[in-house]
Amino acid sequence: MKLRSTTTNLMCYVTAVSREIEIRRQVDSVYIDFAKAFDTVPHILIISKMKYMGFPDRFMEWLWSYLSDRSAYVVVNSSQSRPFNITSGVPQLSFADDLKFYRSITSPLDHAALQDDINPVLIWCGDNGMRVNNNKCKIITFSRRCNPAYHEYSMEGKPLD
Repeated sequence: MKLRSTTTNLMCYVTAVSREIEIRRQVDSVYIDFAKAFDTVPHILIISKMKYMGFPDRFMEWLWSYLSDRSAYVVVNSSQSRPFNITSGVPQLSFADDLKFYRSITSPLDHAALQDDINPVLIWCGDNGMRVNNNKCKIITFSRRCNPAYHEYSMEGKPLD
């Protein structure tokens, strides 16, 4: 986000969670890791989304010329593959490629609501050529209680750690 660093994001998150804990509420957080986020974004999808958002045509033409007609090859020891076209992926800049979201848990309905927040992320990934790395997606519960309310959150039918 413009004018928001990952540090600012983290500070806002810690502040929000701390406030909930101070008033003896539980907070459950979902951490999503996108699998190869910078490698899998289809170029044509980037261009179409930016066009829809109203980016100037000249910028779109410049970006398309940068992304299209790119090729690469792989070298292992002294062997080299044939060149192949690159149709997805973007240069990796200093952007985060993960996501976290959370809810204050005051009843079982809040657990269900947080689970319902997970599902649209998966739909968005499918619509945008992205995948999540289920093994790196985690749940963390913050609470001052000895026995916080437990809920088994899942993603694509698999329980999250």
